[in-house]
Amino acid sequence: MIYGIKKSPVDQRIGRTYDELHTIQDRTKTNSIETSTVPEQTPIEKEEKEHFYEVSYARVTSFQCYICLFVYIPTLIYTVIYRTNLEGKGQHLSVILMTCLSTGIILCIIWTQAESLSSWEMQYLENIYNKESCVKYLNELRQSKPIIKMTVVCFHYEERTVTRSGGRSDASSYTDSSTYKEKVIVIDHQASENFKYDTWVDKSKDPTSLNINRNKLTRVRIPAEISFGNEFTKTQFNKQKEDFIQRVFRRGDYEQFKFSYEKIVSGHESRICSGWESGEKIWWMSEDWFCLFNVLMLYMALSVGF
Repeated sequence: MIYGIKKSPVDQRIGRTYDELHTIQDRTKTNSIETSTVPEQTPIEKEEKEHFYEVSYARVTSFQCYICLFVYIPTLIYTVIYRTNLEGKGQHLSVILMTCLSTGIILCIIWTQAESLSSWEMQYLENIYNKESCVKYLNELRQSKPIIKMTVVCFHYEERTVTRSGGRSDASSYTDSSTYKEKVIVIDHQASENFKYDTWVDKSKDPTSLNINRNKLTRVRIPAEISFGNEFTKTQFNKQKEDFIQRVFRRGDYEQFKFSYEKIVSGHESRICSGWESGEKIWWMSEDWFCLFNVLMLYMALSVGF
């Protein structure tokens, strides 16, 4: 039996490429898996509505946090300044208000900083290539052998007794304890194995032929997909899967198991940024400036400009 991969032609609009992992038993049966890496070009100097904004729940929450910061910080400053003019109950309420505002400001800052450092803008800035390097990377990606990694985790549940204790702030000698039982997962054994094949052939379009040369700077988004090409391939995968589970699970006296598999294209980066023509680099297109904008709470302005 021979194993391999082939790629279908590139989609002319977004440069779609397909890798097809296959085993050939004879001329009538082909075991194939389709793997796709899809470069989507988003020029910075030309707004394209379908690609220009990539909205996520984290991004929306971050935007709401920035709005809260612009409300909380002036309110906190105002409260601190005029707190001395308050007396009695008003002063106590101002303390509560300042505590709430300070907590909200700290939480908003933590969230916005974490979201921005893991954002797609940072991913683009971390992977900036010139034209030659970008083409080289895409060619290496086309030549990378896809992997389907199967994993079996054997485990059992245990009931454990947990005791927690605490004390009051006004009476340090007083303690309060509570005891309860909780179920925890205990992993007994874990093993991994790759879906087996031997050869592969690439038939995707040459990256240099992609129509993005007219832009000085281009965002390239490359989602990767691997799927079964036909029922024969799915059957072969299920056979290897069942055999793998039996070999691992029956090896010991395990109670339960969990099977999962991961599709991997080695060296794959979901987002890169390419300068396809000679030209001066934009001054704010760097990780240092990105972090500075982030500290000054101008991250949303930078993301819109990007």
